[in-house]
Amino acid sequence: MGLIMSGMAGGSMYSRMINFVTDTMYTFVQDSKNEEEFQAAILRIFKSLNSSLPGKHYDVPPDHEIKTAFKEWKEERDDEKRKEYFVKFIRDKVKLNKIDSVTMFTGIAAPPAAMAAKRAAESVPQIKMIKNVPDVLFVPGMTVAALFFVKMSRSMAMAKIST
Repeated sequence: MGLIMSGMAGGSMYSRMINFVTDTMYTFVQDSKNEEEFQAAILRIFKSLNSSLPGKHYDVPPDHEIKTAFKEWKEERDDEKRKEYFVKFIRDKVKLNKIDSVTMFTGIAAPPAAMAAKRAAESVPQIKMIKNVPDVLFVPGMTVAALFFVKMSRSMAMAKIST
């Protein structure tokens, strides 16, 4: 019965929800007078999206794309066309942040490797004191260290490629 009533109310629930979200997003940018305000509004939109949707994070478009969007958005005089352009920009440029396979593999493989390393190190006389560190602290610590190492090595490799 609820589906029938929502269908009679003018469109599907999904399309009305999308319209509500885009209308809310547009209120952030509609009063922007310069590039800085427009960019701040875009950042506010992404901050609210990333904080309100658990588990999903969206990447902010690069600065040059936001500046280009502002110029084209500002050229439109009709508010309805501005809104259409903004919705098109958001739909085209908003991309879900994806974890690369190396980071995923490291996150999965690091905890068992940390446990194996700890068990092996407990028999070495020079580092026998590792037995005193509880597994609850050791395994997450080593996992975070491994993920940090992977992230730093990838960013250093990307920096070398770009120069």
